[in-house]
Amino acid sequence: MSFLSATEKLFESKEDSDVTFIIDRKELHAHQLILINRSSVFKAMIKGPMAPANQIHEISDPKVTFNDFNNFLKFLYTDKCDIRNYEHAEVLLHLN
Repeated sequence: MSFLSATEKLFESKEDSDVTFIIDRKELHAHQLILINRSSVFKAMIKGPMAPANQIHEISDPKVTFNDFNNFLKFLYTDKCDIRNYEHAEVLLHLN
């Protein structure tokens, strides 16, 4: 199994996840190790001095929906991105 296949499987299963994001009152679970190595913003959120001890992060950006954020996380895990229209691309660029 390739590394990207393994991380995609990890993304889909959420097994051993250790960070939670709340968007639109729904939870998304992820893995700190993946996120901090793929994004300096996530590294600051997760490891920085303002990081919550319970690693539950509420995303309250009105531009970002649950599906958009899930798509962005999937990209970080798999290097695959599902862009259906201009708005999706704009949100993904905003998140990056």
